[in-house]
Amino acid sequence: MYVTTTIKLTPTIGKKINSVWRAATLEIADSPNITSVLTYQQFPPQHQDNPNGLGLDASADLHKHLLVLVVSIYWHERTDSERITKVAKGAVEKIEAVATEEDALYPYKYMNYAAFWQDPPKSCGAAAVSAMKEVSRKYDPNGLFRKQAVGFKLE
Repeated sequence: MYVTTTIKLTPTIGKKINSVWRAATLEIADSPNITSVLTYQQFPPQHQDNPNGLGLDASADLHKHLLVLVVSIYWHERTDSERITKVAKGAVEKIEAVATEEDALYPYKYMNYAAFWQDPPKSCGAAAVSAMKEVSRKYDPNGLFRKQAVGFKLE
């Protein structure tokens, strides 16, 4: 399972996030063969003359002050799935609350690491979602990928 959020760097945010993550991992440590990882991933530098389709400001030097957080959890026992999902969701909600307190929460959710309950297209902003829908209508007029494909869909 993957879960994601994005934060702005502050002098104290890392220690707070690690504290939340440590508490969450202790709640699920009894699951056999579990592996849980919290990854801090930097944005790549954006080329200012090459806008992206995700609504990210190419002139904002995002790689200098934002981090994508990725929670990755793998476990063996199907009976643990509901509990582990609940703990992971709760941990990310607590991380986002800590980031909000520090004015460090950034709305972007990286689609490849988003959990099923997250809405990564929405996190790109209204203009980007509108552009994605326009491209989808143009290149997928019958809605194959909007209706039948697995994953996040544009309505």
